[in-house]
Amino acid sequence: MPQNIIDHLKELAQQSQHKLPGMTDVRRHLHRHPEAGWTEFRTTGMVVNRLRELGYQVETGSDCINPDAVRGWPTDAVVRKSRTEAGDIARDIEIPGAIGIMERGSGPTVALRFDMDATEVSESTNPTHQPMAQGFASGKPEVMHACGHDAHVAIGLGTAELLAANTEWHGRVKLLFQPAEEGGRGAHPMVEAGAVDDADYFACLHMGGPTLPLGEIALEATHFLSSVKMEARFRGVASHAGGAPEQGRNALLAACQATLALHALPRHGQGATFVNVGVLNAGTGTNVVPSEALMKYEVRGGTDEICELMEAGAQRCLSGAATLQGVEVSTQITGRTIGAKSDDEMKDHLAWVAGSSPVDFRTHDARPLGGGEDATYFMRRVQEQGGKSLYFLLGGSAPTGHHTNTFDVDEQALAHGAMLMAGMVLRLTRSETNR
Repeated sequence: MPQNIIDHLKELAQQSQHKLPGMTDVRRHLHRHPEAGWTEFRTTGMVVNRLRELGYQVETGSDCINPDAVRGWPTDAVVRKSRTEAGDIARDIEIPGAIGIMERGSGPTVALRFDMDATEVSESTNPTHQPMAQGFASGKPEVMHACGHDAHVAIGLGTAELLAANTEWHGRVKLLFQPAEEGGRGAHPMVEAGAVDDADYFACLHMGGPTLPLGEIALEATHFLSSVKMEARFRGVASHAGGAPEQGRNALLAACQATLALHALPRHGQGATFVNVGVLNAGTGTNVVPSEALMKYEVRGGTDEICELMEAGAQRCLSGAATLQGVEVSTQITGRTIGAKSDDEMKDHLAWVAGSSPVDFRTHDARPLGGGEDATYFMRRVQEQGGKSLYFLLGGSAPTGHHTNTFDVDEQALAHGAMLMAGMVLRLTRSETNR
């Protein structure tokens, strides 16, 4: 008689707790060495090495990322610096990102996503901030793991260990270690490379914020905001600001007028809308009419359709401001997110795993995400092909909200996350008669 899956969940809980110190070490190492989107060379090298040690077939580079679909790639100087900082561990990494694959006979394919990138935030140096107090705060200015992706990678590798040691699941597991989630850049090129085309099930998690304490789970994240991230370059004509201002074409003034116009865009009556100009750089001197200006901005909408309307409105704002000042403007999409909905069947599976485990989880049906997420590309692709998808939130007693300079997680959540992810694989791949 096959061992009951509940007994296996108990074993997974014990094993994940036993592996917690190792997962904590991984998380703290990554927190100490954060890497922003498309520069995760050290992180990818570390993931690849560990997956291979565990016996996974590993795909990297163009095998898991479609280069033609990449948005927001950094400058060559930034990439070179990131490679140098990563050292030998990244020697063979062509582009950040990796997929670990393992098979256990016949059965469904389950894909699990873990994002890897850090945020462009300078970490707090307050001695009461736990990463500072315990010596693993970010070693890079203006880059830190302020969204919990260091914890996600640690959970992913912990899940990989649990599944490699367990022979009771049947089928194929694909562990997707995704770069560049921030800004909505990394999932789309993985999808375009076919990363989940063979997946029957897809699941991912995100560390919850201060409103989701340790031991609590939101079975579904909702209210994903669709968004478009853009760079706009205004090009005018430089001239002496006092001697011949009439000969100049002021790119900075056009960018400023576009900024005001963007924030004055009419909102939509059928859903949420957001606009933000986050960067505006221009000018070379106080006595020179600025000939170039760079603006980085985003628009968001409660649905894809609303976001598209905001995007079209933004283009009108930029074109109008450029025409008014007699300059040229060009735009480039640097990232995009779309909406998605988890499948109820997957929520039921997660509720069963959480309720059947020895951990005393408290579950909530749903919580709003409060932003955009490009894992929605994975979710939709799997659903379009007849599969099921899930995005859930894991409680971790964060002291402050995401993208703040004092963000941190309760590391006990690492064991919870690895157990839940591995438990989902067991639940989804075991035959109905053995569940």
